[in-house]
Amino acid sequence: IASVRPLRAGLSWLSTGGIVTTWATDGLRVYFVDRRDDRFSLLQMPIDGGDSSEIDVPAALQQGFEVYGFLPRTSSLLCLTVAGASDVGWPAWAVSVPGGQARRLGSLRGNSAGVSADGTRIALLQISTSKLVVASEDASVLHTIGPLPQQPGLPSWAPDGKRIRFGGQGPEGREGQPWVWEVAAEGGTPRPVAPARGGACS
Repeated sequence: IASVRPLRAGLSWLSTGGIVTTWATDGLRVYFVDRRDDRFSLLQMPIDGGDSSEIDVPAALQQGFEVYGFLPRTSSLLCLTVAGASDVGWPAWAVSVPGGQARRLGSLRGNSAGVSADGTRIALLQISTSKLVVASEDASVLHTIGPLPQQPGLPSWAPDGKRIRFGGQGPEGREGQPWVWEVAAEGGTPRPVAPARGGACS
């Protein structure tokens, strides 16, 4: 996030001292989560810099949530919330911006997620099931991909929408190393791509 040059600073500094782990942009503003005591809030900031302002969100999100991408057709953010979490993952919500109205995305759940470049598909990674759930923006499940390698995390779509990359334990003989893995968005067997550099998995 610190590499977004117009901001001229890391978002963790521009927020109220919390650590920014996930964020998204609509091209005009950057959206990120901030925590004050036990309350989580959604903040927005102009992409060319300036002061941040809060977007009111429902109480269910204030218990804890993360932002994983922007859905342009509904002008909303893909979020995963702590409230209602289960072994399968955190519930997925769409939060409209700048209004802050939130709606549950069907029964979708995940431990981390990613939105395709065109904003029409969602990939949710479920650690307990060792699967990627690929769904449309309206929350209808298209298909699942799995099993995944051990310790999977942070799915990221290729710009053309044909592939999904994610982090995971290394292949046979390199199990002690974090690796980048890749799988076709339509399904198939994940393949190792390369060792993760500096912890980056996409």
